[in-house]
Amino acid sequence: MLLPLALCACTDSSEDSTHASTSPSGATARAEHRAQREEDEEVRALRRHVDLGRLEEASPLLRSWRGRLGIEADLIDARIQTLLGNDTDAVRAVERARAVDPQDPRVYATMAEISAAVGNVDTARSELERGLAAVGPCPELTRAQGVLELYQSGGARRGVATIESALRRDPQLPFVDRALAQGHLLLAKEALAAGQPTAALEAAQRSLSYDSREVETRRVLADILAARSRLEEAVLVITELVQEGEPLQGELAVLHKKAGIAALIPAPGETEADHEARRGRALEHLVTARELGLSTEELSSGARILADEAVRLADRGVDAYSHEDLELARECFERALRYDPDHLSARNHYAVVLYRMKDYAEAARQWREVMVVMEGEGIVPPEPIHLNLAQAQVQDGDREGARGTLERWLERNESNEAYADYVVRTREVLSQL
Repeated sequence: MLLPLALCACTDSSEDSTHASTSPSGATARAEHRAQREEDEEVRALRRHVDLGRLEEASPLLRSWRGRLGIEADLIDARIQTLLGNDTDAVRAVERARAVDPQDPRVYATMAEISAAVGNVDTARSELERGLAAVGPCPELTRAQGVLELYQSGGARRGVATIESALRRDPQLPFVDRALAQGHLLLAKEALAAGQPTAALEAAQRSLSYDSREVETRRVLADILAARSRLEEAVLVITELVQEGEPLQGELAVLHKKAGIAALIPAPGETEADHEARRGRALEHLVTARELGLSTEELSSGARILADEAVRLADRGVDAYSHEDLELARECFERALRYDPDHLSARNHYAVVLYRMKDYAEAARQWREVMVVMEGEGIVPPEPIHLNLAQAQVQDGDREGARGTLERWLERNESNEAYADYVVRTREVLSQL
């Protein structure tokens, strides 16, 4: 087939001999054709938005400029229709442009590129042949050849080089950012699979320099950073994607777990302050992993680390309470419950502190949670939690709520001998209410 040879001459980057080439028919070389483009800044922005698939930004610009762009309006519309999945409308738009000017290389380049994008490789090749025969070598057709090469297995490096050669001849050539971004993304994946994280990182960063919003590239970047033990940075990348609405909570949770475990490893020569800061980061990563959905089993050793820290903080809170330092006690119990929400003793102590600080509504909420868990598990509390709850409700101005709490407790537990003493006290409080 003559096409690869012709395009090889057209895209040779070792010498700038690409301005003269042999056409597919073997005819004498012709001077390189240059399409006439509108270079207004708004039009450049329009092309870039379409290239990167940002149709919301592109649509108003296209409406504004449609009457002044000539056949390029149809060619831009063809790209938009391809992005929307309207392949038939895309082809019709190209053919409208072709009917107006069959000598414009942008017609053949656009058709080749949208054909490659939807998997019609034979059509893409045919358009390139027709374009070279009609107008000869030019940056637009070289770009289209590079795009087609990107769709070939193992063609990423060749495709990127071809597109870059077109850019050297026409630095303002449009519709190259998406192709170069995807080409470098492919190179990043290849390098990562080959165990070359440094090359993979460079390729991913190059890709993002052309298309900073590409989700897949950012995910690959996170994988590369994780492979290089730069877990904190990987977490930031995926966190940003989740904040943008990408459903990557599970992936982010696993990254937080890995970052938490890694942060527990002591650094050589670290100070006590460094140790505390590192441990704090580790705990935050682990608790965030759980909040994002990792189970105790999935957290594994991380769950034990959180539980141990919760015990340490609860003990510290009890000590602070014994010294009447209610603020410190409250802080300790809050943190303990964040690390281990199932720590009932810490939750009960937290409610006591809240009550002492006159935060009756929150104290009632905490005692209610303690009571529900204990009754559900058949645990007889060492103190009457329901009476504490009712007392907090009364102090919060909810006497009816307190009455209901005590009446419901009696209905469930009045016949339980383990609660005999509590039953008597509950009736006394109800009579007072």
